[in-house]
Amino acid sequence: MMSWGYPYNKRLIINARIETVLGKPLFQRSMFDKKCLFACTGFFEWAAHNGKKQKFMIKPAGEDFFYLAGLYNSFFGSAEKKNHFVIITAPANEHMKELHDRMPLIVPKLRADA
Repeated sequence: MMSWGYPYNKRLIINARIETVLGKPLFQRSMFDKKCLFACTGFFEWAAHNGKKQKFMIKPAGEDFFYLAGLYNSFFGSAEKKNHFVIITAPANEHMKELHDRMPLIVPKLRADA
C-alpha cells in the first residue's frame, strides 16, 4: 500500500511536472530508480460548468483501462517508513484543454500487433 503525495514542508506534493521533474531534488532519486505505472479505468478533472465546479470522468476512447506514469519513494513519518507516490503530469492535449491546462501522463499500452 502507498499513500498519495510526497511529504514536503508539512504538505503533500501530489503531482510531478514532466518538464521539471529531473531538476527537482524531491523527485530526482525516484526518476532514476523508482518509476511506476498506475493501471486505471479513468481519472477525474474538475472544471467550471454553468458557473459551478463539476467533476468530469476522463478516459481514452475505446480503452477499458490505461496506465498513468508515476514515481514512488519511501519517507519516514512518525517513527515508521511509508511508501508514497506521485503522478507525473504533462501539458493538456487538445481534448483536455477545455477542462484544464495539465493532465496525467498517459503511457500507451504495447500492442502485440504493433
